[in-house]
Amino acid sequence: MQKTEKISVTCDVEYVQSSGDKPACTLLLHGFMQTANRFAKQVEQPLKSRNKQFLSLQAPYPVYKQLPDRYQVGYSWYFFDPISKQHIVSKETATRFVKECLKHLDLRESIETIVSFSQGAHLAPHVARVLPNVKKVIGIGGRYYARDFDTAPNFSLIQIHGEKDQVVDVEETTRQHEELLSRGIPSHISLLPGVGHEINDAVRTELNNQLG
Repeated sequence: MQKTEKISVTCDVEYVQSSGDKPACTLLLHGFMQTANRFAKQVEQPLKSRNKQFLSLQAPYPVYKQLPDRYQVGYSWYFFDPISKQHIVSKETATRFVKECLKHLDLRESIETIVSFSQGAHLAPHVARVLPNVKKVIGIGGRYYARDFDTAPNFSLIQIHGEKDQVVDVEETTRQHEELLSRGIPSHISLLPGVGHEINDAVRTELNNQLG
């Protein structure tokens, strides 16, 4: 007879935190195969120009890509099997991880904005629901799914998406945005001409505009 047991373990948490005296804080959720440090560097310019204190948290699951001369390591928040259409590691598990990390760092009540990219953007609304003071969720190159919202959330939904994105389909992202609006859920999308699945100067400019 096969037996399965679940155990709890502790792990090191990687993060990059800016210095600042303001209690309000912006949470950064990086994309698949990224690191907390890399994402922080990509978006720190508009955050600093707005005098935003931020915490860039690193996802818990390492992912390795073999290069000709080495292995490149990045991290993932969750795992989804596109063939079976099932989550191997769910967004709910990732959400609990983020919540516990912020609780340990005594920042759970300080997060007012979430800035995210790609996979992190798919996760961001789930994280926002378990944080009491989030007012704005900004996703870059990701997608919010209408099925995740039965009622309007207490935070605004903003998407920044490149029209040339070949990783996260822009047509489906736009369709989901329109479905959100049809359900009475406020949603805003900024489509950037000539921009792919990336964070460049055009994205940083639009992020600066949306940070308010």
